[in-house]
Amino acid sequence: MVGALFFLSGACALGYEVAWARTLALALGGSAASNAAVLACFLGGLALGGVLLGPAADRAERPLMLFAKLEFAIALCGYAAPWALSVPAGLVLVAFAATLMGGTLPALSRAMDPTRGLERGVAVLGAFNNAGGAVGALLAGFVLLPSLGLTGASHFWAGVGVLTAAVASATAVPASGPLPPVPDEASDPVPPLWVLAAVFFTGIVTLTMEAGWVRLLAVVLGASTYSFTVMVVGFVGGMGLGSWAVARFRPQGVPAARLYAWAQLGAGLSVLAAWPIYERLPWLFWRMNTAIPRTEGAYPYFEAGKLAFCFLLTLPPTFFLGAAFPLAARTAAARWGKVGAGVGAAAALAALGNVAGALLGGLALLPALGVQGLLTAAAGTSLALGAALSLADAGLPLRRRAGLAGLAATALVVHLAWGGSWDRLILAVGTHRYEGVTGLSFKAYLEALREKRVVLF
Repeated sequence: MVGALFFLSGACALGYEVAWARTLALALGGSAASNAAVLACFLGGLALGGVLLGPAADRAERPLMLFAKLEFAIALCGYAAPWALSVPAGLVLVAFAATLMGGTLPALSRAMDPTRGLERGVAVLGAFNNAGGAVGALLAGFVLLPSLGLTGASHFWAGVGVLTAAVASATAVPASGPLPPVPDEASDPVPPLWVLAAVFFTGIVTLTMEAGWVRLLAVVLGASTYSFTVMVVGFVGGMGLGSWAVARFRPQGVPAARLYAWAQLGAGLSVLAAWPIYERLPWLFWRMNTAIPRTEGAYPYFEAGKLAFCFLLTLPPTFFLGAAFPLAARTAAARWGKVGAGVGAAAALAALGNVAGALLGGLALLPALGVQGLLTAAAGTSLALGAALSLADAGLPLRRRAGLAGLAATALVVHLAWGGSWDRLILAVGTHRYEGVTGLSFKAYLEALREKRVVLF
């Protein structure tokens, strides 16, 4: 039941975000600075909620009732949003609602079955929440906005929020007791403060990667609302799969901090391993685009193909990034000594990193470095985090620590030396607009573009 409630909560959160962002664009404009301001308010509110409401979850006798109150208050914001967001001051409503959202994870973490253990409980919640977010984004982009408009979509999600609050209130019972004691932080092979600092920087990496992928995929798939929707679904879906993997397959006997370091190495290495694919994405999408007939009945297959492209690009890194948070939550709980405060603090650090990543990546690094440089910087940071945590792991032999750090350094050096640069002509063509000629190999496709022959009509 708790997982189902967080599924609905995740669907509402992504549904609100899509509808509210588009409403605010009418009041603030659609510039990069305006979009960054909206995202910063949303993510900053999540961070504030984790800090302020995490301890409240520890004090709550009925954590599900606290969750119900938060969801009901968020739903009231959803009903008021279409009018409040029509002016720039509406950002205050976004920040307030996001602050309430930031308290939902600590509350449900306290409501989970104590026998699951903290890591598995948070991982299950993360999987359900991200799955709900993916469904919410799909409904918002493909169904609700086209059929109900911005006001109707916001009110729809508010109704779902009221239903979620009602179910949570009806099923709220006193907490069955605290989760089993979290191992003392002294037993961790990596100092907890190192892991918590890494959570903040992982938040930066996550939003920086997202900014780079959105920019790259907008060139390949087009910048329509539908394209943006499938990008979000691909990103959130990968995060959910990572959380599910921790809940289902987490290896026993391996410290959480060590797994967190491996997840960072996996995220960075998977970005670099996919590097040869990035330049071929326009050609691959063009091949798919020309193979699907331009008919109304084939349109769902076309959008499904776009979603497959998003997964092809983002699934491995987002899988590792999604697996990292439940592991960090255990370390934070050990540091704070309480479930709600620890999970809230970890979520707050991640959200603050997301704010920094959105502002730094979208407004500074992307214009300065371009998509290729931005993704290289994000992958390098992830590798550096994994290497630093591995070197600090007192439970590993020195040779193995040095080997993991050396692997990260070697991968980055090899990439910088031989990774090559993307052909800007390929990425600038806009193959999502064209049809006609089919069957060209990548070599023939590239030669035709360089010879400036029109082959796509």
